Amino acid sequence: MLSLIHPGYKIPVYMSMITTGLALLTLFQPWEYFKIIGLTILTGVSYGIISDLISCHECIEYFTLGHHYDERNLRYRLVQSLNPIYNAIIWGIFATWHLSLFAGIILASVARLSRQNTSFQQIMRYLIYGSGIIFIISHIGSYLMKKKMQNSPYIKYLGVPLNIQASWEACTIRNMLGYILFIGGTMELMVII
Repeated sequence: MLSLIHPGYKIPVYMSMITTGLALLTLFQPWEYFKIIGLTILTGVSYGIISDLISCHECIEYFTLGHHYDERNLRYRLVQSLNPIYNAIIWGIFATWHLSLFAGIILASVARLSRQNTSFQQIMRYLIYGSGIIFIISHIGSYLMKKKMQNSPYIKYLGVPLNIQASWEACTIRNMLGYILFIGGTMELMVII
C-alpha cells in the first residue's frame, strides 16, 4: 500500500498513519489526558474513512491533490490508484488526523482541567453521538445538493465535465459540512465540559 502514495506526499502521509497508530496505542495506557486525545484522533479518522468510502465510490475523480479535475490521471493524486477503498483509507486518515489532533488536545485540556474532571468515557459518548450527527447532516446536505444539481445541470466547477458536476458537488458539500460541523461540535463540547 505504501508504494501507492504520491512520491511528493510520502512523509506527510506516513506521519498521518504513524500518528493514527499512536492514537490507538494511547487507549491502552492509564493517562486520561492522552486517552482523550487518542480517542478524538481515532474518531475523526474513522469518520473521514467512512465518509470518504461513500465519496470515493460516488466520484473518484474528485480525489486529486487540490481537488482539480484531471480525468483519471494518477499524476496529481495522493493515492496512485483509482481504487476507491485505498483512496478512502488514505485520504480519510490524511485529511482528518491533524484537525482531530488539535481538537483532541483542546478537549483533553478542557476536560481534565474542568471542575468536573470529565473522563475519557464521558468524552467518548459525546464523540460517538456527535460524529453520528455530523455524518447524517453532511450526507443529507450532500444528497440534496447533488439532486438539485442533477435536476438543473450547470457548470459550477471549471474543467469538470457536466456529467460529473453533481457528484463533484456532493463530495465538496460533504467535506465542507463535515469540517464545519466538526469544528462547531468541538466548540460546543468544550462549552458542555
